[in-house]
Amino acid sequence: MHINETLPKPAPSLDDHMIPLINIVFLMLVFFMIAGQILPADVFKLNTLQLSQAENLKTHQQTLLIDKHGNLAWDQHEIALSQLTSTLTPLHLPELRIKADAGLPADTFISILDQLNKAGIDHFVIIAEQEAG
Repeated sequence: MHINETLPKPAPSLDDHMIPLINIVFLMLVFFMIAGQILPADVFKLNTLQLSQAENLKTHQQTLLIDKHGNLAWDQHEIALSQLTSTLTPLHLPELRIKADAGLPADTFISILDQLNKAGIDHFVIIAEQEAG
């Protein structure tokens, strides 16, 4: 005599439905790690001006950094004020992004703007940070 035994099938687990979700989240993580752009750190540590509303800025443009003592940095290199015109004139920039320290004296900032005007740059975008809160 032969008895045909069938084992009961295990009940489907709720964890089985989570595996595709985990795969999708992992693939999104990998995508954003590859597609994301990491910007280099600024040459100077700046305390920027605070705004109540900040606009979206294009991250691919280069930025002129000015610390509170009037020191300048362009393209991740420090430059002297006397080099500013000769550095920027050949680039024929339609506009320039400026990130200046909030403690920069106004007369120093104006003299830098005069040098930029001599380099043929008439449009400026001044970068500020949004206030927390």
